[in-house]
Amino acid sequence: MRKNTTSALVLIILLFLTGCATNNIAYAPTATMSNKDASDIVEQLTMMQSSRWKPDHIKINENYILWSYGSVSERDPLGNILYRDISDRIYFNSIIGVQLISREKFSAQSYLVEVIIGENNSIYVYHTQDINEAKRFIDAFESLRIAHKK
Repeated sequence: MRKNTTSALVLIILLFLTGCATNNIAYAPTATMSNKDASDIVEQLTMMQSSRWKPDHIKINENYILWSYGSVSERDPLGNILYRDISDRIYFNSIIGVQLISREKFSAQSYLVEVIIGENNSIYVYHTQDINEAKRFIDAFESLRIAHKK
């Protein structure tokens, strides 16, 4: 019985590994968009993400991109209700790089755009089915980064 379980587990792992493949795609972004056009593209792709991952609100200013995921309420030791915003920021001056990745998962092609941040190399990932959309997003992100880098 133990041998059958081990064989089944190995088979499942092999099927999973052969069903998924990722490859980095060399792409040199161009930073030729206006801030308005670049902001619109970043906002559009952000809001097109899966409902599990997209924020409730996005804000882009000269220093950062803010994703707001709403707020939570907590009680302090005295019983008062406190509200705390849940959000993430990407500061333009902390971006190390942006890379384009091709992903094939069970014969479905998709593209990932990874935004690599700071010394600890945090990664924000955007998903799209269209390589041209992914490239436009990278160009938009690069335009914003260069325009606002201090």
